Amino acid sequence: MIVLHALWSLDSRLLVWSETTDAAGKRKRGRRIAREGPPRHPFACRSDALREAIEIASGELLADGATEVPLVLLLPTAAGAPLPSPRVARVRQAGTPPPRTELAPWLIDAWAFLPPDTLDLLLLLGATEIPEVPDVDLGDSMRYWIEVARRALEQVAQGNFLPFLSLDGDAYFAGWRPANRITEAAWFRALAVAMPPACRAFAQSGDDSFDTDSSARKVGAEHARRSAAHGSDGVAVVPEPGRIAGDEGDSSDSPASIRGLRASLLLERAFEALLDAAVRLSLDGESLLPSARRRRGTDPSAAAVAAWLDALVSADGVMRGDLDALEALRADLSLHANGGDAERRTAGGFRTCFRIAPPPETPPDPRGDVDASTAPVAEANGDEYWRVDFILQGLDDPSLLIEADQVWTNDGGWLRLEPNAEQQDVVQPQEKLLGDLGRARRIFPAIEVALRDSRPTGLELDSAGALRFLRETAPLLEQSGFGVMVPGWWRKPATRLGVKLVVQPREQDADTTGLGLLGLDALCAYEWKLSLGEEEIDPAEFQALAAMKVPLVRVQGRWVELDPHQVEAALKLLDARNGADNGPDDGADSDGMTASEVLRLATGAANGPGDLPVTAVEASGWMSALLDPSVGNESLGDTPMPDCFTGTLRPYQRRGLAWLDFLDRFGLGACLADDMGLGKTPQTLALLALDRERRLGASNPTGGAANTDPEARAAGKRRRPKGKNKGASRDGAPTLLICPMSLVGNWQREAARFTPDLRIHVHHGAERVSGDEFRAAALDSDVVITTYALAARDRTELASLKWRRIVLDEAQNIKNSAAKQTAAIRAIPAPRRIALTGTPVENRLAELWSILDFLNPGLLGSQAGFRRNFAIPIERYHDNEAASRLRRLSAPFILRRLKTDRSIIQDLPEKVEMTVFCNLTREQASLYQATVDEMLARIAASEGIERKGLVLSTMTRLKQICNHPAHLLRDRPDLDGDRSGKVARLEELLDEVLGLGERALVFTQYREMGELLEDHLQRRFGHEVLFLHGATSRKRRESMLQRFQSDDGPAIFLLSLKAGGTGLNLTAANHVIHFDRWWNPAVEDQATDRAFRIGQTRDVQVRKLVCVGTLEERIDQMIQEKKALAERIVGAGEAWLTELSTDRLRELVRLSADAVAE
Repeated sequence: MIVLHALWSLDSRLLVWSETTDAAGKRKRGRRIAREGPPRHPFACRSDALREAIEIASGELLADGATEVPLVLLLPTAAGAPLPSPRVARVRQAGTPPPRTELAPWLIDAWAFLPPDTLDLLLLLGATEIPEVPDVDLGDSMRYWIEVARRALEQVAQGNFLPFLSLDGDAYFAGWRPANRITEAAWFRALAVAMPPACRAFAQSGDDSFDTDSSARKVGAEHARRSAAHGSDGVAVVPEPGRIAGDEGDSSDSPASIRGLRASLLLERAFEALLDAAVRLSLDGESLLPSARRRRGTDPSAAAVAAWLDALVSADGVMRGDLDALEALRADLSLHANGGDAERRTAGGFRTCFRIAPPPETPPDPRGDVDASTAPVAEANGDEYWRVDFILQGLDDPSLLIEADQVWTNDGGWLRLEPNAEQQDVVQPQEKLLGDLGRARRIFPAIEVALRDSRPTGLELDSAGALRFLRETAPLLEQSGFGVMVPGWWRKPATRLGVKLVVQPREQDADTTGLGLLGLDALCAYEWKLSLGEEEIDPAEFQALAAMKVPLVRVQGRWVELDPHQVEAALKLLDARNGADNGPDDGADSDGMTASEVLRLATGAANGPGDLPVTAVEASGWMSALLDPSVGNESLGDTPMPDCFTGTLRPYQRRGLAWLDFLDRFGLGACLADDMGLGKTPQTLALLALDRERRLGASNPTGGAANTDPEARAAGKRRRPKGKNKGASRDGAPTLLICPMSLVGNWQREAARFTPDLRIHVHHGAERVSGDEFRAAALDSDVVITTYALAARDRTELASLKWRRIVLDEAQNIKNSAAKQTAAIRAIPAPRRIALTGTPVENRLAELWSILDFLNPGLLGSQAGFRRNFAIPIERYHDNEAASRLRRLSAPFILRRLKTDRSIIQDLPEKVEMTVFCNLTREQASLYQATVDEMLARIAASEGIERKGLVLSTMTRLKQICNHPAHLLRDRPDLDGDRSGKVARLEELLDEVLGLGERALVFTQYREMGELLEDHLQRRFGHEVLFLHGATSRKRRESMLQRFQSDDGPAIFLLSLKAGGTGLNLTAANHVIHFDRWWNPAVEDQATDRAFRIGQTRDVQVRKLVCVGTLEERIDQMIQEKKALAERIVGAGEAWLTELSTDRLRELVRLSADAVAE
């Protein structure tokens, strides 16, 4: 195993190095070989192996900016060799360190990462669980920096950052820093105390480019500069040759200890660098000055501000421009930043605030009422001015405002407030106001005019200046710590120019006959209309507004921004529309707009023509329902139930049917993702029956209903001879339903129960038909049921038919888009597609893309584009905006209801889950330890396929021992409860269940163990015990299910996890016992839901048996700690275990002392 460590360097880079736990990497201790400089660390990985370990752990290739760096670290040393880190020592089972230790320099290979790459790496490592990367572990120092990166990201997400400008030598640097003094925060102090010593083990770089006369001195100057800029009390950071910088009070002869930089200072430097990188990453590709034209000015001060804003979003932060102007800007910003605390005391906790107000409204016409037809639509207000007032605003109470007039009426240095005010006195308010205005003039040059007055109270701006203040100056003032008050309408979309999209599907009769087929490629007639917010504006009125050539106008009593670029784009749109009208009524548009394009525009995934924002989408027909966010709840109305449906759907199921029917009729794919047990099967069968009746009605010459004749209905329930009565599918092919093999019988049984008129053909088994015989059988059926395995095996056969629709049950079977099975299913032609899954598809974004791209190809773009636009921003950077866009884009096609939602279903009882711990007997413990010793020795001596096979067989044997010695040894035909703590505990639990007169499901993953339990429990309790497994015939399986669900059925039902874990309805039981554990909790949850589903009237108790001190307990702990990610971590069964190193395996399977009962 390789353990990754990290430390923060003096030049603000993360240095990653590693040590190995492999015995092969050990070197003899003793006399060192004579050589220049420090010796090489005997357990540290060389750069190539280290690079591979980093890439394995992060799941990404090394960043291009990463560089190899030889380092010298001061590490605890004894007997001439470095001591292992605590994590490595635990794996090696090292003893107590020698009493005589010292700090000694060791040469190691490292990879250095700049802050942007560091942030990316740490977030990747923090999102990766060790079972996915079994050969690599993270040391305490690496885990520490991961936590620091997360804290930095949290601060950015909360907006707790401000810009700064500093001087480094002769270069000016723009960056971002925390808005508050983080060193005073409790979390910061706790992190500083918790810093592992390895984070400060830096002695010097072995790279010649980093010597103490050049690079180190420059880095020291940079840190000193940052300390001065941020008001920190720094310590020396430039090391003496061959020595690290010391803590306060350290000297060259201080005792042997890790004498790195003071933890709080090092943490502050690293945190600031990561926060700066996070802000730049969030601003990537954006400009803080939206109009490039405004940057080309001759005023050096304005040019300096523009250079600063450019550098704040650039990769290196270096500023370029007039040095005098840059220095003046730096001085002003530095004064404002460093003087904050003093000014807070001087002004009694106040800051300067700028409040902008529009010109007053025109007074009413004294002549009285004016004809509305002659009243001006908009007022240009070209001769009126906006007012910016200067105010002192309370820091602790922003509602406490002191107007500038009040400040200047005070003759002394003391301003007395109202007696009941919390802050009653303001010290030196005039000095505070003037000082702040002087600092703000670099950001807001117009203040210069106001400062000509000895007692400035505010200034006036024309409409162009007011817009610049609102769009550019106000955000910069806020970021620099000033207060800003803007009119409430400014932040509302109603003040912006945009476009409204009016769309109308062309196939108007599709939703009435059910015969139309549209999909996301369906064309819609469309028309763009200009709007102010969501309200349309007449083209003539807009042209009048544009002719005013002012950026802010008052339209019917409200202020509206008219951005010149958007005005130009809107005028071009009007010209284009006048040249070729494409309104929905005239049909002049020859191409139209696809439904997919409409959806992207409506959800904000794309802008309108000329990059104008889309303020509203008005749709008619089926597009209106598709865009309705309440689709799937109430908005679709009530779909009539098919006459041949013999069951009763609950209200939420009726809404689900309406939703499925709506999307199905228009060729749109639907993912019904209801929680397991909420009845996805009857909802789907109702849809198929409804579709069949519509087709029969459409093909009926009289137009009558399909089965109003009782005799016809009775005939429809019988199996029709091959080749006859094809009228039911004459106008459409049958539905292909693909499901797991264990659910084939369930679909047959449920179809016979709810929709007896549907003609079912099962394509499964060795005797399944093929060729023309299969084609004839399929065309004479309404539904063809097959399995996922056969969909891949018989892909040519299935793809030769054009199906009316494809229904996938347990659709998570196609979550891997690269799998051959997925590719085969995607190649089957069908205009309508439905996916059923009880597993939330939004948990794994790659799976979401695979399922939705099967349902509606192209909806989420290409796989690479989806990863770039959604997966990486959401999973790696927790981008809420990207997550919101993805939800809006996918929501019309996913319907998910939960059993725990009482608004969906009120009569489902509670589910109580618990882990039941069992001890091993002495026989079990002896067998367990002997197996561990034997198998680990064999595993250590093997490799490749042989090793993987040994690992898997070891896991199986240990789990069998935990179940019962007879499961492994097969030494007796019957079980003895005294030999197994788990069997004895199972007997106790079942005694309690039977005593209550209730029933239980017992799941095991082993058929052999199930057979032993079946015989043992029947003899132990004197009652019949059912056992369903993979080899159970379909007939016997159906008989077992019916008997157990009957009132007088057996009380105990044993099931193998794979054969009985999905698709069955076993609500007669209200106890579920998992006798042995599976590595994927989702599989266990599905098995549990055989009892916890609709029809269950009692609380369900779920018990999972786990042997203490064994691999079962460690796997259970892993699953419980990360259950949200457990499927991703261990979803491939036990295959990941085969990649574990021998040391990691030993840790996983070792027998603890508390495993055996006394």
